[in-house]
Parts: sequence; structure tokens; C-alpha cells
Amino acid sequence: MNARPFLLIALLTVSACSSHNSRSPTSVVESTLPATTSTSVVSVSTSTASTAPASTVPPTSIAAGSDWATVVQVLGQRRQDLYTAPDVKRIPEVCGDQSQCANQLKVQIGDLATKGWKVTGADPFAVVNARVEKFDGDTLDASLLVTVVAVIQRPATAGTIVDATGSFVANVQAQTSAGHNAQGRFLLARVGPADDPWRLVSQDTLPEVPA
Repeated sequence: MNARPFLLIALLTVSACSSHNSRSPTSVVESTLPATTSTSVVSVSTSTASTAPASTVPPTSIAAGSDWATVVQVLGQRRQDLYTAPDVKRIPEVCGDQSQCANQLKVQIGDLATKGWKVTGADPFAVVNARVEKFDGDTLDASLLVTVVAVIQRPATAGTIVDATGSFVANVQAQTSAGHNAQGRFLLARVGPADDPWRLVSQDTLPEVPA
């Protein structure tokens, strides 16, 4: 097997919480704010944690007033679904236009689509808890940019890459240590429609936490 599947695997395994060291194949470009953004981001003095719903069916939409665990979980699951059914036209459902998130997915999802590959059998993207760290407006409700720190459950099964015939290509390995969950910082932008406003701009990896 050539080296390309292993590069893809490495990229897939960090899609929940991407590092900013671009020299490593298991990382992506350092996260940045959109070029058109000039507003300052202020820290939240009191952070509140939100626990993801206990339902075994992941949420698929972001309703007005949703908690931040749900926002991150919906966007994370949509992104994971792109690897299951690669389609670059659906990237705007996950990422802000011309963002680090969008640029990364255009490469990865485009490569999968070109090869006719997809990821099957991965556990759902699950947020354990989330808290707002920063926002750019006078109030959270008025903000267009919000930074959320979220803990992501380590998947028991990260999935398998298969080709167009369903034949095995490679396994996807979870990068989070056993007995720990991943933790990431997610920069969100209010750029979607009113009933589904939040999109991912970028994300950074934070230290793992005990499960």
C-alpha cells in the first residue's frame, strides 16, 4: 500500500481536535480568524458547562437557544458524515466560507471523493461537555464569533476506509489515549441561516482529559 492512505488516516483521526503544527501529517494549518474579521474577542468571566443529551440518536440540527455542547456535536457529526458520504458541496453545512475548517475539508473530502473512498463503521461524534471561553460582542447573544472549549468522547471504533467496491483500504485509529477523552477549542462563527446559524471556523487541540 502506498503512503497516501496513511496520511489520510492521520488527518481523519485528528478531525475532532486538530493540532496547529502543520509540519506533522497528523496536524493541520494553525487556526486563524477569517481575514475579514477585525472585532476583538473578550473573555467570559463565568463559564458554564453543558452536557450533551443522553439520547443515543445524535442531534442533526441547531435550534435557536441550543446549548454549546449541542452546537459542537451537530457540527462535528455533520463533518464526520462527510467522510461517510464524501461531498465537497456540503462543506458549507459545517464550515464558514474560506475558513481553515473549509480549506482542510476541501482537501480531505475532495481526495476521498476522487478516489471513491469513504469511512464506514465509525462511532458517532459525541460531546461530553462544553463551555464558552470567549465571544466578540457586548453580550453572548449579540456575538458573531464564539470560542467554545469542548470535551469529545474517545470513540471505541474510529471506522474503516473502504473503496468504491466496499473493499478494505485501511483502518482509522483513534488518536486519543485509552481511558481519556479529547479536548478541543472550537472557534464558531454566526454565518449560517437564522435557524441554523453556527459554523466552524477553526479548532485547536488541548490536553486530553480522563474519561
